[in-house]
Amino acid sequence: MRETLFVSFNLGEKRLSTTRTLLAKTGLAEVAELCQEGDFSPGYCSVTVAAGDPRIEELKEELAKIGESVSIRLDREYTEREIDQYPWLRLMIITAGLLGGANYQQPYDRSTACRTCGAGAEPVGALIAQLSRMGRKQIDCTAHDGHMVVTAELAEAVREAGLTGICVMPVRRNHKQDPDPEYAWLKVVSEWPAMLPTRVLDTEDLCPDCGRTGHFDPYDRAAEWRYRKAPKTARDFNHTWERFGVWKGGAFSRDRPPVGGSAGIIVSQRVRRVFKLAGVRRIRYDPVYVEEISGS
Repeated sequence: MRETLFVSFNLGEKRLSTTRTLLAKTGLAEVAELCQEGDFSPGYCSVTVAAGDPRIEELKEELAKIGESVSIRLDREYTEREIDQYPWLRLMIITAGLLGGANYQQPYDRSTACRTCGAGAEPVGALIAQLSRMGRKQIDCTAHDGHMVVTAELAEAVREAGLTGICVMPVRRNHKQDPDPEYAWLKVVSEWPAMLPTRVLDTEDLCPDCGRTGHFDPYDRAAEWRYRKAPKTARDFNHTWERFGVWKGGAFSRDRPPVGGSAGIIVSQRVRRVFKLAGVRRIRYDPVYVEEISGS
């Protein structure tokens, strides 16, 4: 496992010399990227180092002396061998959200959704997505509600492998009524219960009624999804009970009820193997921490 810190600050173009002095004093000049005069954002500085590097604390102290601070994001990466040890994984689509704009025309069934935040709202009919943004990707994810869109070839591989917890559904372009035969929507129909209180997530503006929407990955810590045990109803594809993102104040609230954010995706090692054989790229797996693992 490797933990990396992405550190950034901006003293502005007029204090470029001060920034250079700080970087030299803290020994970070060789690992820093500093936007110079004439760049898009002169004075912006980013530093990438291993977590725990003492130079970052020194940089924070030096900046504090002049009334400035840094933004720090932590990223945790696991090796393939480490990921092998976990039966359940968090599936992250690196390009998630690129298909989102057309979703403003998507009709939803809200009969079982939270009346306040919209968690549980289900698209009606073919999923609408900006398929022109798929490019050569085999998988992507819509914004706001996080539905997976895949190529027809990947959908067929999922079907042939007998992966459970999803229905292969049609997807169409926003300006056409007929589904696009080159793509499909992997509709997740299995859901896990709420995570343990020991999970590592941030919350902001939680839905006051259901408490599902308003979860976020921490910025300065690694997110950890934690459960006592996998539910008996667990399938190869599963949604989290928690919804990630905001439920008010966004574009949806201006002209229609919200959709409750995006559910996280929990998959089995079977999904990982199928995706690997299919050559799926631009995805990432993190462990799902389950305290009681069955012997199967």
